[in-house]
Amino acid sequence: MSWRYSSDIIHRKLKYVETLASEDGISMSMDRWVNFLQDIQLEISFETIYRTLLDLHLMILAGFDWTDFDFPPLPSDFILQNITEPPIEVVAKAKYDMTRYDISYYDPPDITFKDIERFAWNLRYKASEKDTLKYKKTSESLKNLIATYKDQLKNAGVSDKLLDVIEGSLSLVESRLLNGAYVGFSVVGLSKVGEPSPAEAKYDALVDTRTTDDWKTTVKTESILAWDNIVGWARVGYARVSTYDMIMNKTVSDEIVNRINEFWKRSGLVPAGKLSIYGGPDYYAITTEELQTLWQRIFMLQRVDQYHYHGGTQQLKMQYNIKNIKPILDKHGVISNMRSMYYNFAHELCYASHDSHRLYKKWRKLVAEEDIIQKYIRMGCDEHILREIVGMVKK
Repeated sequence: MSWRYSSDIIHRKLKYVETLASEDGISMSMDRWVNFLQDIQLEISFETIYRTLLDLHLMILAGFDWTDFDFPPLPSDFILQNITEPPIEVVAKAKYDMTRYDISYYDPPDITFKDIERFAWNLRYKASEKDTLKYKKTSESLKNLIATYKDQLKNAGVSDKLLDVIEGSLSLVESRLLNGAYVGFSVVGLSKVGEPSPAEAKYDALVDTRTTDDWKTTVKTESILAWDNIVGWARVGYARVSTYDMIMNKTVSDEIVNRINEFWKRSGLVPAGKLSIYGGPDYYAITTEELQTLWQRIFMLQRVDQYHYHGGTQQLKMQYNIKNIKPILDKHGVISNMRSMYYNFAHELCYASHDSHRLYKKWRKLVAEEDIIQKYIRMGCDEHILREIVGMVKK
């Protein structure tokens, strides 16, 4: 379909093919991958622990069914009450004609636990960095962004109390993993040891935690278990009573280890088969050596045609949007620093229902077009220009 586009638009696809969607591009990118493999696998360990702890909050506080998650943190036959010893009491999502109204909560039937868990993980990428233990956004920048995303799901019918629980859980999990450490939830060489317990406290450790009021002010919160009921974070109906002597079931940490091992295998070197006995004289010098190959290289080489035709098509569409938006921005005198937001708006609108391979982005299918427009108005874009771009994208 490239014949439908001008040469300047096709240039973007050719650059994409050269750097990634070709055998040579994959070879060059995988050479860089091998050089950073240890750092990549360290990040995998941290991200797996981060997501597991966030999922535990959603499971324990909001009663989410983890069997529907993209990466279930527990075996499908595990009973959530037994996640600690002694067992905890959890709330469940209501089932009509089966559960009592005052001990359950309701959400729209067309929105799944998986959708909301993906939403929560998307917020994690907005709040803190991936490659270093630092905050990514702070203050009004993050607060407004989270409020915008929450409004989008509220408009889709999700309970505002549940969304508040997700925001509070994000704050607590971030603080525990960026500023503290738990046995079973720590990465050696990366996680930080929290402050010593006060002399008068037997169990408490204090961890710097950003308040959800402004996502800037930090206060010291007690860190005892994988989740804690803390004034300012706990929500009525979503808080779980705990004791100092509760112990997390070893199944949780075992599953974390299994998931990390699986991700490491998919990102690193794997056996490629032994040398042939017909390898000639050189074979006898290395009879016990096993060949290794980078699994990511194999994975990507199998998809060269998919990258070239499907991914390349998306590159053409994106550049087509940019070219057609430029005259609109020129007409309204939009300065260079603001232009990227309008380009991002066009891409987000165009791909609102796109079946992304990045699973955490799929929750955006729940978002209406008007919600996307309001998001960018909130970011400082001109509504008239946004609606003009809508007309262009929908041609």
